[in-house]
Amino acid sequence: MSEAVESLRAVLSEASALLAEERRLCLAGRLDEAGPLAERKQAIVERLGTAMAAIARVGAGDAEASLREEIGAVQRAAKENERILEAARTGLKRARRELARVAAARRGAVAYGAKGEEILSTEDAAGRSKTA
Repeated sequence: MSEAVESLRAVLSEASALLAEERRLCLAGRLDEAGPLAERKQAIVERLGTAMAAIARVGAGDAEASLREEIGAVQRAAKENERILEAARTGLKRARRELARVAAARRGAVAYGAKGEEILSTEDAAGRSKTA
């Protein structure tokens, strides 16, 4: 097996392990620990580009089919993590809105804007907030 193929396999293995770690952290709700992985992911992407360029120069030979499968598995894991992270972001936004709604209800007054949208901040309700 060529050095280029071995190098690509090593980077793919590292990418797979990092994505598995990111998935584990996200599913455990430990998003604060998943955030710092972005820097490591960027470094892996750069190394992947270098390894892929080497493969393009020298070819993968008999390993081409298995490399395609390995690359596909890493791509699927990355897309799944992206879906998980997007779901977490959506959930956090909803939770923030709900907390703001509950806080406003506790204060007793709820104001509505000219377009019928609920105004949750006291600055908005008093007409003191800056608008674009």
